[in-house]
Amino acid sequence: PVTAGHRRTLMEILEAVVADDNGTGKSARIEGVRVGGKTGTAQNPHGRDHALFVGVAPMESPRIVVMVVLECMGHGGSAAGPLARRVMEVCLGVKSPPADRPGEPAESPREAPGEADGAGHIARAAAPGAGARGAGR
Repeated sequence: PVTAGHRRTLMEILEAVVADDNGTGKSARIEGVRVGGKTGTAQNPHGRDHALFVGVAPMESPRIVVMVVLECMGHGGSAAGPLARRVMEVCLGVKSPPADRPGEPAESPREAPGEADGAGHIARAAAPGAGARGAGR
């Protein structure tokens, strides 16, 4: 069985992935929100690797879990993390300042939920209790 101690340890590890300066998920940081996550990269024998990111926020009382899988897009932290951050921002009704967005220019336009990002992917966000929706192409 999973104990309260196990849960606490897991949540601390997930938060460190995003909050630590050397964390692989730092691209999912949202100012003023404690975010946790796990990055991943799935090898693809037919081309570029697949980028994975699972995020949860806010850590003190989770309201949203986001999973992003981007086929042939590289590494999870650099490719999938920023998209997960955008979905969480929309669902939580917050927006991080450009300085908190590693790899994103300060003047970058932001798309509304359900619109294509620069890579042609569609981001759809669901409010808690609104049913299952995700990100896809």
